[in-house]
Amino acid sequence: MCFRIVELPEAHVVEPFLHRQTGLQVALLRELIDAADNWLGLRRLELTVYTDNERAIRLYQRFGFETEGTHRGYALKAGVYADALVMARLRL
Repeated sequence: MCFRIVELPEAHVVEPFLHRQTGLQVALLRELIDAADNWLGLRRLELTVYTDNERAIRLYQRFGFETEGTHRGYALKAGVYADALVMARLRL
């Protein structure tokens, strides 16, 4: 049996620290995708987003991310367990 260990680059972006409606989210996502595609040679990018964050979901879809599944009861948010989507962008 053969195992291959691969270390994957990670970037963590926490939305509350980004200013809304200033284009920072779009610029940051564009730069992350550029680095992944043109510098790191990554074929797969994935992210997790709360299901009620429709604005972010639309942004990710605009950049080619597709929903792959749902984490039910993913995290406690404002005293209630919230679901989150797993989204990914594949470059074949």
